[in-house]
Amino acid sequence: MKNLDKHTSRALSGLFNSYSQVFLASLVIPAFNFKFNFYKIFLLLFGIFGTIYLGYLSLKFARLGKL
Repeated sequence: MKNLDKHTSRALSGLFNSYSQVFLASLVIPAFNFKFNFYKIFLLLFGIFGTIYLGYLSLKFARLGKL
């Protein structure tokens, strides 16, 4: 991944940041209503993992793009 230029790294950082926010808004926050079942816990864990992973990728590409 070292062969990416700064502009591509910045674009990927912004893209992964947006995806991280979508995971947070669509999978994590709606799971906090008062009815918990197995599927909501699975989606909550998947959403938390996806949010953290995509946030990590966003920071990684921001570091490569020197933001």
